[in-house]
Amino acid sequence: MDGLFLFILMSLLWQTISALFTVEVEQGSYQAQYQGNVTMGCMFQPGTGDLTVVWQRVSPGKNLEVYRLEHGKEDLETQDPSFSGRTRLVMEDLASGWARLEITHLGINDSGTYQCLLEMGGADYKQTELSVKASYKAIIQTLERSTMGGELELGCQSVGYPLASVTWMDGTFQELPSNVTSVRTPEQLFQVTSKLKVQSSVMNNYTCVFEERNMQNTRSARFIIPDDIQDHPRNSNTPIIVIPCLVVAGLIITIILYYSRQKGSRRDTKHIFVTAEEGTSVATMGVKPMENLRKVLRTNCTESSTNEEAREHLAVFCEKACCGTPQQSS
Repeated sequence: MDGLFLFILMSLLWQTISALFTVEVEQGSYQAQYQGNVTMGCMFQPGTGDLTVVWQRVSPGKNLEVYRLEHGKEDLETQDPSFSGRTRLVMEDLASGWARLEITHLGINDSGTYQCLLEMGGADYKQTELSVKASYKAIIQTLERSTMGGELELGCQSVGYPLASVTWMDGTFQELPSNVTSVRTPEQLFQVTSKLKVQSSVMNNYTCVFEERNMQNTRSARFIIPDDIQDHPRNSNTPIIVIPCLVVAGLIITIILYYSRQKGSRRDTKHIFVTAEEGTSVATMGVKPMENLRKVLRTNCTESSTNEEAREHLAVFCEKACCGTPQQSS
């Protein structure tokens, strides 16, 4: 009978002691930046006993142990590997009744509900929320021209978290319908791309605005039509066409110089060209070398392009590249 009375008395005393030991969170929620740091805190009544502090992420998914201080000594054997090397308990704050946990190099997956459990004679725990955001980076602008007609496709792309909405407006601030797509990156960020089709003949400016949900941050980029069209070459294959033209020019110049040296006189040089159509050699006497060279270069370069404007630019480019500016005949 005495033993039963003692057991009941000890149970009541333990519940009373436990009730005196309480834990409170410093904040109900925290917001932090991707790749940044955060310090979350729990407050308790300091005492003289051995202190145990356990921080866990209890959602989403299964419980993950973030940090453990067992009877005053750090114990990371049961720490989840995803938090390895990124956590620290601020030891100097324990004496004043604060169990503050610092997490560095935050990732999007660190977002969730965290629980701090403290034990010192009694035990108690509280929970807090962590949200990791990634502000959207500088917007990448693209401009593509339709192969037929005067239609332009304007594009804006940026990366961040959470998913942002994209709005297009013209110079009168009128909203325009657009196409928006998004994909997840390996870092769990959103790569958002939005495209808008407009007419190149219409003088206007267009602005894309990235707005982060539940946040005040926005990013924007502007296109000015037709000014921005000048910065984008019409034929993206121009470099591919120019290189063969320069190779042809180099070969012809080499042949002419070699032939001139063989004859010993630049004035009496005979110029030999093989025509692409007949495949036979043609000799010309008394004709200025540079004039013949220009004709050959113009023919070879312009045949490499299907675009009329590109053919003209390439022909002039090739002539200037190897022969200089054409001189007027007297």
